[in-house]
Parts: sequence; C-alpha cells; structure tokens
Amino acid sequence: MYSLFLVLLIIVISGSVLAAPPGWAKSGKSKEIATGIAEKSNIDNQSTKTPLLTAETEQATNVTSTVEKKGIDWGAISVAIGLTGALIGWYLSRKTRSKSAAYLNEIDAVHKKFKTKPEKLDEALTKLHRTIQSDFERGKLTDQSLALLDARIEKYEKEARVDTISNTFKLPKNIKRQIKQMLNDGVITEEEYDQFIDMDITKLSQKEYERLTKLMRKWKEMK
Repeated sequence: MYSLFLVLLIIVISGSVLAAPPGWAKSGKSKEIATGIAEKSNIDNQSTKTPLLTAETEQATNVTSTVEKKGIDWGAISVAIGLTGALIGWYLSRKTRSKSAAYLNEIDAVHKKFKTKPEKLDEALTKLHRTIQSDFERGKLTDQSLALLDARIEKYEKEARVDTISNTFKLPKNIKRQIKQMLNDGVITEEEYDQFIDMDITKLSQKEYERLTKLMRKWKEMK
C-alpha cells in the first residue's frame, strides 16, 4: 500500500515538473514579450513619423507644382506673338498710308507749280513717277497705293501732253485734233506714231518738227 502511494506520488510530482515550462521556454516568452514591445514601439514610432513624412511629401508636391506653374506658358507666348504681329502690321499699314498721302500731296504740288508750263509739268511728273515706282519695288508702297498714285499722275500727264500740243505748237486744227485723240489715254501706240509720221506738218519749222517728233517718240516709249 505504501509502495503504491509512493508510485502515485512520484507520478504526480513528475507530471507537475513536466507541466511547468523549462527555463528556455520562460526565456522565449520573455523574448516574445520583448519583441511585441519592440513592435509596438516601432508602430508608435511610425505613427509619430507618418505626419512628418506626409508633410514632407506635401511640401515636395507643392514645390513641383510651383515649378510646373513657373514653366513656359506657351499659350501666353502665342498671344504675345499674335499681338506683336498685329502691331507690326498696323504700323506698316499706317506708314504706307502716310507715304501714299505724302506722294499725293507732292503730285498735286507739282501740278500746281507747273500747270502753265505743260512740258516742265510732264518732265516733273515723269521723274516723280520713277521715284514712286522705286519705292514700290522696295516694298514701301502697296499695290493699292501704287495704283492710286499712278492714276493721279496719269491724269496730270495726259493734261500736260494735251496742253503741250494745244498751246506750244502752231499746228493745223485737224492735226491738233488727231494728236489729241491719240493722247486720250496719255500715251502713243506704235500705230498712232506711224500715223503721226505720215501727217503733213510741213508748216512747222524744222526745230519745232524735231521737238514734236521727239515728244511723240517719248510718249510712245512710255506705253
């Protein structure tokens, strides 16, 4: 009976010993606890750092956004180029109109100055017309401006040439009438010049004949 009791006692003690965790187990638990604490600490640290990182990220985003905003604004550049072109066009157009107006005034002034001297008027208008043509070729006058100036000059040239025939040459009336008709457009064609050569203008002096012939040839070459 006593032996049975001893055996049972040994079994109970052995079970208690086996049930209790060994030293390494206790140490492992401590490590787990330490690990848990460390992890919690890390989480807390991350939680603490997160706002800082977020702030830094937002700051970087703002800087990037600012840089992008401060970049080249092609839309604004296009508008600026368009406005510049419009201003240049307006300036050139105004300059051209101003030059055209100045030439018109000059043409009228020449006409007024030499109105009673048709040959000199014709010569002055021819010289001025060359200057105008030169400015046109250099781009200082538009097609419209040139057409306007040409029309004014041709009007006065025709007047000067008809007056030259009427007032400076002692021609028969029928001869004067025919030459005036030839000058309706201000110039002499090849056919009209041939008709003139065949006219009977023997009443003119040799000097006057040569002068008239020279003028007719000049007006023919201007065609």
